[in-house]
Amino acid sequence: MSWIGRIIHSSSVRPVRVQSIIVFVLVTSLQLSSLTNVRAQDANAAARAYAVQATDIARQVLLAELMKHPERVHRVSMTFSFQLDPQGRPHNIKIVSKTRNPWAADVARRAIGAARFPPIPKGLFQAFGTDLVNIQADFDANAETPRSATFSYQTQINTMVLQAVVPELAKHVNLLKGTVKFSFRLDREGHLKSLKITSSTSNRFVEQTTMRMIRAMKFPPIPQKVIAEQGHDYVDVDSEIDIDRH
Repeated sequence: MSWIGRIIHSSSVRPVRVQSIIVFVLVTSLQLSSLTNVRAQDANAAARAYAVQATDIARQVLLAELMKHPERVHRVSMTFSFQLDPQGRPHNIKIVSKTRNPWAADVARRAIGAARFPPIPKGLFQAFGTDLVNIQADFDANAETPRSATFSYQTQINTMVLQAVVPELAKHVNLLKGTVKFSFRLDREGHLKSLKITSSTSNRFVEQTTMRMIRAMKFPPIPQKVIAEQGHDYVDVDSEIDIDRH
């Protein structure tokens, strides 16, 4: 029996599109009790939460490497896949470039290989009977993406939010379902000035946890280059976390 979980994370920064797929294969006996089914659902939710964090880390490190050589980025489109072991170390990294850019493919391979991913929760191994997690994602970027200081800062903020919110959500996997969209504003010093839920599927736990964790965070000041690009001394961030349990 196979299990497929889908994670969708999007922000107002449109040049990059990432769709994550994490696949676990589990062989079970034909006799499953209702208790086993409940535990499997909880493990599925925890796996999806982990995938959000792992995929966003991969995207962040890849963007960081691309930004070191913006003159070499014209149109980048690729699919990357890799496996994570129990300690969160990447293995068997594969890059399929859709735009025939060997340099970008090599950058992606090295960036993911050097990335630090969090250890995989032990409960997932016990539930699925496997010690490797397979992650596959599509990545697209244009020439403007790495040149934008605003995009880089917003990506950094989104990554920080996910790394803070997702582990907290995963503590209560039985409550994970639905979608939450939120937006907030940071001032010049990185202080939170406003925060609101813009759309959700009526999951109060996800809404309240997301807002509580964001309010408790300390964000870095806005770089001067970002202020110059935007013409004002604040940054608005729009983001979405979609955890589909079905």
